[in-house]
Amino acid sequence: MPAILIVCSANVCRSVLAAAALSELLPGGAQAIDVSSAGVRARPGMPPCSRILTSSTLDGSAADLRATHRSRVVTPQAIDAADLILTAEAAHRATICSVSPEARSKTFTLLEAVALADVVRRSEGWAPRAALAEWVQVLDGARGRIPTPLRAPWWRHRAPSEELDISDGHVEGRRQHARTIATIETAVGRLVGALPDLADPAH
Repeated sequence: MPAILIVCSANVCRSVLAAAALSELLPGGAQAIDVSSAGVRARPGMPPCSRILTSSTLDGSAADLRATHRSRVVTPQAIDAADLILTAEAAHRATICSVSPEARSKTFTLLEAVALADVVRRSEGWAPRAALAEWVQVLDGARGRIPTPLRAPWWRHRAPSEELDISDGHVEGRRQHARTIATIETAVGRLVGALPDLADPAH
């Protein structure tokens, strides 16, 4: 079964919501793709953030997530087993690649993967792939083709890599937390739209 690993810092908020939303939105759900999450600095055994449980994307799975999810630290074994690794921030991607340099070609920030999927879909002759590993190879080959955002004023300037980060709402206040949740919901929805064939159990 194809496997997607989603990584953030503590594995209680961003990666948990993204993984749960992806499992919820993929046709076939857990029967189609093995979706899991972990954190680069997780304290093992922590429950999910209560705010993500209100996400409308989770539909009826919030109670199960509250009962079953406990944070875990990302391991080399989990990295090796994944066909695709999605991270909340570029710093998480760098950590993954430092642990396993071979994982670089299959590791993207979530927003980077969505942006690359848009670029690839607009490419001449592109068709959705039935195999996750093939699709990831295409995404890897498209790196560097994401349009550069307009430079922000100096007081709001972010490094190019940070434009593809999803902020940690826990350290930036309630309003930013809500924006983080909305960003993840939108990004996962767009990602699922880019992977229509991957959820087909026949493949």
